[in-house]
Amino acid sequence: MTEPTVVRGIAAGAGICVGRAVLFDGRGGVPLRYVPESMLELETERLRRASVASLEAVAELRVGIAAESGESAAALLDPLVHMHEDPMLVERAVDIIRAQGVNAEQAVVRAAADLSTSLLGASSSFFRERAEDVRHVARHLVHALRGARRKPAADDPPVVLVADALSPAELAAHPRGRLLGVVTTTGSGTSHTALLARSLGIPAVVGARALSLEQVDGATVVVDGLRGVVVVEPDAETVVDARARADRFAAFALQLEARRDLPVATTDGVEVDLRANLEMASDTDEVVRHGIAGVGLFRTEYLVLAHGRMPDEAEQTRVYEGVVRALEGRPLVLRTFDLGGDKHAHASLFGRSLGAGFRARAGLRRALEDPTWLVPQLRAAVRAAAHGPVSILFPQVSGVAEAEGARALLDRVRAELAADGEPVAEVPMGIMIEVPSAALLAEQLARRVDFFAVGTNDLSQFTLAIDRSDAQSAEALDGLDPSILELVGRAVRAARLAGIPCSICGDLAADPVALPLLLGLGVTSLSVPRDRVPEVAEVIRRVSVTDARVAVERALEAATAGEVRALSLARFAPRLADLWVEHGIDVG
Repeated sequence: MTEPTVVRGIAAGAGICVGRAVLFDGRGGVPLRYVPESMLELETERLRRASVASLEAVAELRVGIAAESGESAAALLDPLVHMHEDPMLVERAVDIIRAQGVNAEQAVVRAAADLSTSLLGASSSFFRERAEDVRHVARHLVHALRGARRKPAADDPPVVLVADALSPAELAAHPRGRLLGVVTTTGSGTSHTALLARSLGIPAVVGARALSLEQVDGATVVVDGLRGVVVVEPDAETVVDARARADRFAAFALQLEARRDLPVATTDGVEVDLRANLEMASDTDEVVRHGIAGVGLFRTEYLVLAHGRMPDEAEQTRVYEGVVRALEGRPLVLRTFDLGGDKHAHASLFGRSLGAGFRARAGLRRALEDPTWLVPQLRAAVRAAAHGPVSILFPQVSGVAEAEGARALLDRVRAELAADGEPVAEVPMGIMIEVPSAALLAEQLARRVDFFAVGTNDLSQFTLAIDRSDAQSAEALDGLDPSILELVGRAVRAARLAGIPCSICGDLAADPVALPLLLGLGVTSLSVPRDRVPEVAEVIRRVSVTDARVAVERALEAATAGEVRALSLARFAPRLADLWVEHGIDVG
C-alpha cells in the first residue's frame, strides 16, 4: 500500500475536498522551428491572428463567469484581458521572429521570458506577481497558435485540477460542478487565480513546491484549503476526517454568515469598527450585500494592473464615484497608488504605456518629488467625496515632512477644484504606519493627520528585515513578533492621545490568534478581506478587552513570535478553540 504523502503550500481557497487529481496539460514544451526569411511576415501575421483569438477566448470566459458567479468573480479575469490588449508581449515576440527567424510559439516563450526576468528583478512584489500574469498570457497565446483543444465537458467526472501554474481563465474554463479543487506548485495567496478560486468557493492550495506532478496525476488527493496542505494517496482515516471537516466547515461558515447582523463588540461592550478591504471596484456590491460597515482600504493600484497603464483622471473619477455611490453612504478609505519601490525602467510590461514621467516607486517621498500621477488621483478622489464619505490614505510615509507635504498637496487640489466651481467636501487625510520610522514618530505624525492605518505586512518585513515575497525567508516572518506588537502599540497610543482613529489593515487584522492581542493593545478599528469579516467579527464577540490587556502585557515581555502565539493559544483557547480548529489552526 502506498504511504500517504503530505505536501505543504499556501491556503488559497476556503474549504476541503477529496478527489482524483488530473494534471493540467498546460506544461508541454514548445518546439523550436526556424522560419525561412521569405515566410517571416506570414509567421508574424499568424501570431497576430492568434493574439486576437486568444483575447476573444478569454473575454468569452469572462462573460460566462459573470453570468454564473457575478461581476465580482468575473473581474478577476480583467487583468488577463487587459494584458492581452497591451501590445508589449506580442510586439516583443514579433521582434524576435524577425531577428532570430524562429516560429511564433518559440518567439512568444522567449518574449515572455525576457519580460518576466525584468519583472522578477524588481524589488516590488507588485511587479514580481505580474511576471506570473505575463507567463499566463504567453501560455494562452501558444494555445491559440496550436489551435483549439477540447474544453472540459459538463459531464466529465469531478476532479482536482493540479498544475505548475494556472491562469484565472484556465480555471474559469472548467465547469464549476466538475471541479472539486485546485492545486498549483507555484503562485501566491494573492494571485488572481487564488482570488478567483476563493471567490468561486473552490478549495485551493498554491505554492505547493514539493509536489511531484507526475506522481500525483491520477492519484486520490485531499486538498485542505484551510491549512494549505495536500495529502496524496491518503489512508481511509484521513479521507473520512477530511470529508467530515469539509461538512463542518460548510455548516460553520453558514452559521457565521447568519450572525453577520449582530453588533461587532467585545464581551465587555467595546465596539469595533470592522470594514472590508477592496481590491477591485466590482467587489463593492459584495460589501453592501453582506452588510459590511464600509471599506477600510481600497487598494487603488489594482486599477493600474487592470488597465495595463496609468488610468487618467476621468477614468479614475468614474471608478471612485461609482464605488462611493454603490456603498450607499458607507465610508470609503481610498489609498493612493502603492506600487512599491522600483523606477519605471524596471517595469518593462508597463513602461511604454505609462510614459516616461511615471515612477512605479509610489512611496510618498517619490510622489511628492514628482506628483505627475498623484495630482490627478487626488482630484478624482476629491470629486468622488462630493457623493459620499471618502478619506484619502497615503502609503509608505516615513516622516513628518512627508505627512506635511501630503497635506499641502491635498489642500492645494481641493482649493483648485473649489476655484473651478466644483463641489468640494471635507476629505480626511490619513497615513499608513508601515515604516518603522513612522511608528517611532507616531506622536508627532498624529498631530498632523486625521487618522492612522497600520499596515502590519510591510511593518513586519521592514522591521524584521525579511522579504515577505521570498518564499524561503517569508516562513520566518510573523507579525506577532514582540517588536511588531510594540510598534503597533505605539501607533495606537499616539492616535488615542491625539484623538484620531487608528485602524489595522494588514494580515494581522484577520489572524484569529493575533486578534485578541490587537484588542488588548487598544485597537478598535479593523479592515480585513471581505470573506474574513464573519470570522473576525466572531472572534471579537468572544473576547474581553480586559482579559486581552492582561494577555498583551505578557506578550510584550516574550522573546519570540512563537512564544507570543503560544501564549495567545493557551489563554484564549476556552473561547476560541472551536473557531480556530474549523479554520485550520493547530491548537496543540
